[in-house]
Amino acid sequence: MQSLNVTNLISLLMDTQHTAPLAAGKAITGTNKKSQRVYLVKKVLGRGGFGITYLAESTIYDGNIPQQASYTIKEFCLSDICTRAADGTITVPENKQAEYEEAKKDFLREAERLHQMSHEGIVPVNEVFETNGTAYYVMQYLGETSLKKYVKDQGGSLDEDEARRIVAKMAAALDYIHQKKVTHLDVKPENVMLVPGRDGRLNPVLIDFGLAAHYKSDGSVTSRHGVTGITDGYSPLEQYAGIERFSPEADIYALGATLFFMLTGKAPVKAANMSMQTLYASLPDGLQDATVDALRNALQKLAEKRTKSISAFLADLDYDRESDSSSDYIDPHATRRRTSKPDLPTPSVDYKKIGLYGGIALAVVAVVVLLVVLLGGSSKSADDDDMYSDEQTEEVDSMTMTSDDEVEVADSAVQVAAADSAIAAAQPQPSTVQHAQQPAKQQANYVNLGYAEWHGPVTNGKPDGEGTMTFHSSHLIRGGYPYRAESGDRVAGYYSNGQLEYGTWYKSDGSSEQLMIGG
Repeated sequence: MQSLNVTNLISLLMDTQHTAPLAAGKAITGTNKKSQRVYLVKKVLGRGGFGITYLAESTIYDGNIPQQASYTIKEFCLSDICTRAADGTITVPENKQAEYEEAKKDFLREAERLHQMSHEGIVPVNEVFETNGTAYYVMQYLGETSLKKYVKDQGGSLDEDEARRIVAKMAAALDYIHQKKVTHLDVKPENVMLVPGRDGRLNPVLIDFGLAAHYKSDGSVTSRHGVTGITDGYSPLEQYAGIERFSPEADIYALGATLFFMLTGKAPVKAANMSMQTLYASLPDGLQDATVDALRNALQKLAEKRTKSISAFLADLDYDRESDSSSDYIDPHATRRRTSKPDLPTPSVDYKKIGLYGGIALAVVAVVVLLVVLLGGSSKSADDDDMYSDEQTEEVDSMTMTSDDEVEVADSAVQVAAADSAIAAAQPQPSTVQHAQQPAKQQANYVNLGYAEWHGPVTNGKPDGEGTMTFHSSHLIRGGYPYRAESGDRVAGYYSNGQLEYGTWYKSDGSSEQLMIGG
């Protein structure tokens, strides 16, 4: 008797839970209106509750030269109700026939929909046919390297640049199907195959459209699935209740979850348990702000707060369009959620100069106010100080500034502060003015840092002393992801050489938190 090794045992256990697959060497004859082709089964690639996929070969001719070509064939088979006869045909109990036929319609719709698509990021379908009492469709053979396997083989996680490149290409494929009013609804590492591109790099291809849904122009679904599916960690919260309307946000959640997996090697927590604190605590240190922005916005628990389109996701990701063809799918007019690197068409108005001159003008206004106070005006209260800071925030927040602008505005503020010192030196000064004894610290009331506005003293262009930082885009305060301020948050405290040492974090939701970071 042949010994039962581990491989045979696993195969035996699977066969007791699933309908037996076709044996290696079994012929599947595909007949359509134009031709008839015979495929020989080589082995099983995968199996699940709704079907079995095989590696198969068929003979094709280049002129009169025969060649063997490899294909992936998906066979429709509901494992819990189907049985296979000795000749390979599928049989179904009479009382399950209606359920089986309804599910088979979904399978055929999936095949026909894929057959009509043409995108490098979506598995191409060659033909669809029925035989053996069931349905089949034939796809390009993409190899056996799924994204899940690749990440594992790379040590459990990917380099950030590679993860960003892969997710950008996945996003381009999803954008293509969304434009056709189709959602995938099952994006996850197992359903992404990696294949070598022309440049030798591995590129993602989406497979398994078994849960995909098609929608009418008004957003309503064209047909209801006979089967539903959920994958914890990748399915958004609303998918658990069922999605009845065209919802790109569902695929965007799964896309963000897949990016998270590439960076961490782990699936995110269930959507019901997802929070920003959980997300930040799970991410590796040193990620680009753009990567964190894309994840944060894509993995919002509530659909109404989530990234609304693939264009917006790619804008958050801030992926370099010149380095990869996937950038062709980035909408340059998408509203960005970050302000450090604007991704907009070149405007006719020079906003860079406006930002610079605006910063200088605001600093001059601050100088005038300071002189009025010092030369006999009434002293300004702390409440007045906050009011002034908020007024300036509203005016400058409408401008988008690059990192170069930030340096220029900071430099201009120091220059204006130096001019302030010169003006003060030319005026009669009472001996009681104490700040004149501190030449090392420039007195500047306002500096725009791009992601936030600083109201307080500056040294060498950096916050240095007691003051208030008002944020208008998401940014780390200091010390790690739990300390990430959002737009509208303020931190009042003591800064040293641009870094917060201690203070109070006033959040836009009305709560506050004491921070003691330095020391």
